[in-house]
Amino acid sequence: MRRWGPRGSLNDTVASMRRLILMSCWMVLLAACTSESLSSTSSSTSTSGPTTTTAAATTTTTTAAATTTMVEIDWVAYVADAIDLAEAYYYKTDEVDWGPIRSDAMELVEANPSRVGAYTAIREALRATGANHMFLRPYQEASLGTVVHTDPPYGGRIELDTGAAVGDVVLTPLPSVLSDPTYATQAQDLMRAADETNPVCGWVVDLRTTGGETIHPFLLAVAPLLGSGTFLSYVGPAAQGEFSYEDGLLYVNGAPFVGMDIPAGAPSALVEAAKEASVVTDPYVPHDPDAPVAVLISYGTASASEGVLVAFLGRPDTRTFGSTSSLGVPTGNAPVLLADGSTIVITGGQAQDRLGNLYDGPILPDQLVAALPSANGDDQVLDAAVAWLANQPGCR
Repeated sequence: MRRWGPRGSLNDTVASMRRLILMSCWMVLLAACTSESLSSTSSSTSTSGPTTTTAAATTTTTTAAATTTMVEIDWVAYVADAIDLAEAYYYKTDEVDWGPIRSDAMELVEANPSRVGAYTAIREALRATGANHMFLRPYQEASLGTVVHTDPPYGGRIELDTGAAVGDVVLTPLPSVLSDPTYATQAQDLMRAADETNPVCGWVVDLRTTGGETIHPFLLAVAPLLGSGTFLSYVGPAAQGEFSYEDGLLYVNGAPFVGMDIPAGAPSALVEAAKEASVVTDPYVPHDPDAPVAVLISYGTASASEGVLVAFLGRPDTRTFGSTSSLGVPTGNAPVLLADGSTIVITGGQAQDRLGNLYDGPILPDQLVAALPSANGDDQVLDAAVAWLANQPGCR
């Protein structure tokens, strides 16, 4: 069985993805909002550049990417503001005893009323909630304009013993839209190439090393296989987005999602890259939009790529395969700008599939594959998926 592209060692790639998730985990959904307007903001879309005016500061900030000189910050009030936001918009807030968390955090920052003391207090408070997808991004790390190299999505055709063939698309990690604004276009182009001359009878969508960051390019990449209507939603106090697709555009809550609504003041290169990343100008149209799809998952299927996984769940003639569950953070995050330019990323909702099922933890594959070490580099998970596809009516 032939697999195209720079796959390398799956274990090495998963390990690198875990590091990426732990180091950056830049929200499932690119969003930004103020403490005053968060209730009307979707965590599945981004909004224009927020400003924050809280008790913590005597001046306002512009964007996370901007260099801002604060006249003075009341770090005690800063921590209180952050905990207020988490309590108001965390989707499991009713399950958290906020009193002791708030008391412990205020004690920490009052003992050390500084940036370091405030960050420590907020991180300890978020940890105490038991949430595994909320975090503080310090202002030094909050720039939206970082370029990180990424390999493009890859794939091709896998020939079956029956004489038919299935298409194969591997979604590689995408640390930033600046890394590759043409990511979704490249994915759809390679799918068209696999299906154009001699149509394929099914598809393999590999999410095992995709990881997190913003979900939109990943969804757009494979949207031609997701069908019509809403295929993914995020439900919660700060997550109300419903995703659909038509003619090269994602739609969120029925409106075309173009440009990712990068915050005001962001670098122009990022603005242009975000626009390019959110549209496929020559969209791929499958010969058989209802062809069976095998989705491959692993522990490296995390955050944004878990959202893509949920988008496939409930699709007819679709089956998931993996040697492990997904990581377990298929939740929607809303980043809120704080007074010093830092961002508190609040888990505002959980993913919902097209059938109405909700997800907020690890997702097990339909077929758990015992992937044992192989001397010749065989990929047992891929083999199991291809064997299932080969038995589907159109592939026999």
